[in-house]
Amino acid sequence: MTPFVYAQTITNLKIEGNRKIETSAILEKISSKSGQKLDTEAVRQDIQDLFEMGYFDDVRAEKDGTTLIFTVKEKPSISSIEFDGNDEIDDSDLKEKLGIKPFELLNYGKIQNAISEIQKAYEEKGYLLARVDYELKPDKDAQQSEKLIFKIFEN
Repeated sequence: MTPFVYAQTITNLKIEGNRKIETSAILEKISSKSGQKLDTEAVRQDIQDLFEMGYFDDVRAEKDGTTLIFTVKEKPSISSIEFDGNDEIDDSDLKEKLGIKPFELLNYGKIQNAISEIQKAYEEKGYLLARVDYELKPDKDAQQSEKLIFKIFEN
């Protein structure tokens, strides 16, 4: 792959690394098109726009001849949600409060919100010192998936 050295006409666009996100959805977000001159600022904006979709951990652009290649690394999905250490509140009651479901893409903001909701549920039951943390474990049965485990210390 060669760096972007000079303005050259793009003859082909390729997307690599995507498994769950459709190529057409990615191409729709990219302003660089076949037949256009290669513009480093446009490519930089394309990378930013792809990140803003919220589906990717990494996005890179390279040129191979006159082909512009965007390589993406998708965020893992959540294969399952488990609870560890909860004796006073049932799993089903906690799952209702999460705002996260299996097969969603991993979103750390949602995990933090879920932790707050679990802590509120414990506070409402009088467990003011309850703490909640989480752990992610790769799911051996599902590629690019993580098991989300909420660790609860009821105190």
